[in-house]
Amino acid sequence: MGQKIMFSVCLCSWDDLNYLKLLYSSFKKYTKLPCEFIVHDNGSEDGTEKWLQEKQIVYSRSEENLGVSAVNFAVEKAKYNFIVDINADMFFLPGWDIALLKQIKKFESQNIDKFIISSRLIEPIGNNPEYQIFNCGSDWESFDEDKLLNYYFKIKANHEESIQYSHPICLSRKLWNDFGGADTGYQYGIATDHDIPISAYEAGCRHFIELAKPTIFHFSCKTVSKLPLNRLDGQKRFYDKWGITIEQFRHKMKIGQKYEKVSDNVFEGE
Repeated sequence: MGQKIMFSVCLCSWDDLNYLKLLYSSFKKYTKLPCEFIVHDNGSEDGTEKWLQEKQIVYSRSEENLGVSAVNFAVEKAKYNFIVDINADMFFLPGWDIALLKQIKKFESQNIDKFIISSRLIEPIGNNPEYQIFNCGSDWESFDEDKLLNYYFKIKANHEESIQYSHPICLSRKLWNDFGGADTGYQYGIATDHDIPISAYEAGCRHFIELAKPTIFHFSCKTVSKLPLNRLDGQKRFYDKWGITIEQFRHKMKIGQKYEKVSDNVFEGE
């Protein structure tokens, strides 16, 4: 702690060029703090690599789709002290980085150096009680940025800070390195969004907070929906690795409840 807070935005992309362009555009327009943008291209065939080169974006590439665990390759290129692990089908909103900065400084004032901050989402459809729902387009073609911004600047937080670890997440690069990053053993990386927080927990992290006001728009799983339908869901690997189901882990963590330091006894029996 005590270092200048700077963010490395890291993500994977697999034939997501239209969404990636929107994400990068929002990053350029709505980022105020020192940040870098790093992409791992999962063997895309839609012109992603050429576009990354044209934009002079730092990137890595594999010839096949390694799944979301390949975010590790992006993190390896990170220069800054905080990682923002985000999905390609998301969109930054004004103040996203300032909100993270304020929460990090709050943790620092409490001498807390191991934490995961989850940015609350706006989604166009659905009934997830943790998000705010506003339809400004459900895909890149129908997306209306002006409509979203008009809504965003008027809304107030409908939620209190809660215990959560859903993407996008922000954590220190040191914590990421302490637990070794995303586990590549999950097919296409499915369930790593649960494996990363439990790995962080095992590394001593007890603070998992979702901010009250949303700062990210999400196109609702556009990246994952393209994967083969017969893919493994990661539940078995998670249980075999940790001796606890994802559902049990979320229950023990009190996901969705008012934010507080989580228990030291997540791995103990009921």
